[in-house]
Amino acid sequence: MKNSIVRLGLLCQSTLMMAQLKNEKVPTYKVWVYTTENIRFKGILHEAKDEGIVVDQDLHPEDLDLYLVEYGRISYLKMRRKGQVGKSAGIGCLAGAVVGGAIGYGTAPEEPSWFTPAKDDAAVIGAVGMGISGAVLGAIVGSGKIRVNIQADSTLYRTQLNSLVNYDQVPNN
Repeated sequence: MKNSIVRLGLLCQSTLMMAQLKNEKVPTYKVWVYTTENIRFKGILHEAKDEGIVVDQDLHPEDLDLYLVEYGRISYLKMRRKGQVGKSAGIGCLAGAVVGGAIGYGTAPEEPSWFTPAKDDAAVIGAVGMGISGAVLGAIVGSGKIRVNIQADSTLYRTQLNSLVNYDQVPNN
């Protein structure tokens, strides 16, 4: 009985692992397309084609509201991975909290007095303070965008197309 339960568990685990390998997520990139007529298109970079950039203006991957901006109208575009600001803020908060807690614990005196906190209190104060600072700094760093100049030039667009294809939602063949 015990042997059959172990075998069943191993079988289920292996099938779950195989299902996870097949389900790869494609990273989503937000794009801001600026045209030569000073019009801005904001959305998700759906596809980079020979004719131009296809933008999903709905900002939800499951709903498609596609619009093709021809390369002859594109002045430049900016891109950023969706969720990058929050991820960078979280990493910055965690790093700041660890460093702040270590500094607070290390610099606190052995015997607390009226104006100096105990070691554990100093660690919490340092972790909170540096965690907030790290989150703000991480959000600033993560909000950077990739800028691609096109200037409505076909040769410039063709050279940038190879790198733009790496950012779109359509699987490359």
